[in-house]
Amino acid sequence: MVESQVLGATRSENHVTTNQNSHGRHTQFHHRRGLVEHFRDRTASGTQVEAPIKEKMNTQQTIIKSEHHLQPATIHTARAKRRSALAGLTVLALAGLIAWWARAGDTDKPLDGQRLQGSWNVTAHVEGEPLIHALITFNNDGGFVETAAAPGISAGHGNWTRTGHNQFALTALYLRLDATGHFVGTSKVRSTFTLSESSGVASGPFQTDVFDADGNMISSFGGSAEAARISVESL
Repeated sequence: MVESQVLGATRSENHVTTNQNSHGRHTQFHHRRGLVEHFRDRTASGTQVEAPIKEKMNTQQTIIKSEHHLQPATIHTARAKRRSALAGLTVLALAGLIAWWARAGDTDKPLDGQRLQGSWNVTAHVEGEPLIHALITFNNDGGFVETAAAPGISAGHGNWTRTGHNQFALTALYLRLDATGHFVGTSKVRSTFTLSESSGVASGPFQTDVFDADGNMISSFGGSAEAARISVESL
């Protein structure tokens, strides 16, 4: 008789689907709880409950606990929080990308005192020597290449970095060649540039160390240099 009551109650529950509205879910939840409490009272009073019925009672308790912890409102709130977090990360990523595009497209401003990127026309002064003319191009990753109008020396390759407000440090290495084009040593040039935001001209001192083919320093001299950015001129 007890088993037939449980089986009858279970058949009636099978007609309830997961697509019911929140009122239907609430009714089903309390029906199951009442069924479990009914058979719990029978057990407490000493009435023998068959094993199949105990198993079904345990199943009903598991369903009640699951429904209690996974209410639709809780699920909806968790999904809303995840959507909100993803939206926030998307906005931050887009903002960073836009800022990067703005910086990448801003490298040719002649009065930007925090950048050296671009090409420059350089004149160097060494006491007792004629002016040295060169062209130098700085790239975005901190490297640069310089070509000097001087015999017996290759193009210079080096790196640069910003050391402060409108302040930059540069180091370049050049190959020295004899009249027949053979390698005879190197020259290393270290310099400091200060960039004027008002004129777009960079200037500062430099020091040149000259080495033989074995890497021994054989001479050293200093001077000063000025560089003017090459601007785009439309036809």
